[in-house]
Amino acid sequence: MVLDKGYRYFDWNVDAMDASTAKSSADVYYNVINHLSKSRSNVVLMHDTKGITRDAIKNIIHYGKN
Repeated sequence: MVLDKGYRYFDWNVDAMDASTAKSSADVYYNVINHLSKSRSNVVLMHDTKGITRDAIKNIIHYGKN
């Protein structure tokens, strides 16, 4: 129905796992960079209440830009 009304639907396709198995910022970083793909748009699921995510985001952005 959403598509029929002309909307484009986006959902995440990379999980940082910061709400489940990640225990450190290094875990978050590797969970993200190991699932990024050059052959598609990457939408990363992260939670803004997690310190480990906050600590990883700068390095993830740097990796993505490179």
